[in-house]
Amino acid sequence: MAEGLKQRLESEGFKPTISFLSADQKSWILHCPNWHKLSHEDFKELWDSHPTEYNEIMMHGRMVKIPRWQEAFGQSYTFSGSTAVARRHVPKAVATCMTRVNRLVSCFAFKMALVNWYAPQHYLGPHHDDARQLVDFSPIVSITWGQTRTFRIKRNPKKECEGSKNISLDLRTGDLLLMSWGLNKTHKHEVTKLAKGRQVAAGGRINVTLRAFKASLESHTGRKVRGEYGTKKAITS
Repeated sequence: MAEGLKQRLESEGFKPTISFLSADQKSWILHCPNWHKLSHEDFKELWDSHPTEYNEIMMHGRMVKIPRWQEAFGQSYTFSGSTAVARRHVPKAVATCMTRVNRLVSCFAFKMALVNWYAPQHYLGPHHDDARQLVDFSPIVSITWGQTRTFRIKRNPKKECEGSKNISLDLRTGDLLLMSWGLNKTHKHEVTKLAKGRQVAAGGRINVTLRAFKASLESHTGRKVRGEYGTKKAITS
């Protein structure tokens, strides 16, 4: 899949790179700079739409607020112990990304977008995505706009992950990133904190993450978080 996507992007004039992070090449990322730029006006419109409250997740047996704003769009689902109900109106910028991604990765249907808004002090801790409701072997796709932030991928300390590589890359505005199904099993990923000295001059960052969910979603009982648009849940990336 990775090589085919790379060739397709190259045929459109882009310069993608693939990094294989495991010996069997099942764990990989594809990074394509400047894939989908956003105008200043469209960025501001999407930025100004971020929620006013922080969602919560279960961590070490207690509910904690996540260090960024988050909202689901396009498809409701039950996920990782809580229920997410998608916001009714999908912003133009998000809808356009979903269309482009579905054309690029046409063997999967990406109908749900999770948007994370990062102020300079916000971050994303190291984690695996819960893949129980995802279509098998589907990649995780993300698009970034705004402030450049470091995205770090680190291998698990398990024996079966020995020989796997770590990687860090700076994601800039307009960048496309695909993570393979295998990578989610062998590695954790995160958006690192900005040093306090850099936060003063930094701007906001928006990330759109697209996943392909199974047609019939498995139901999980869990805590529900009420929001302006109904019950919702914050997942980690």
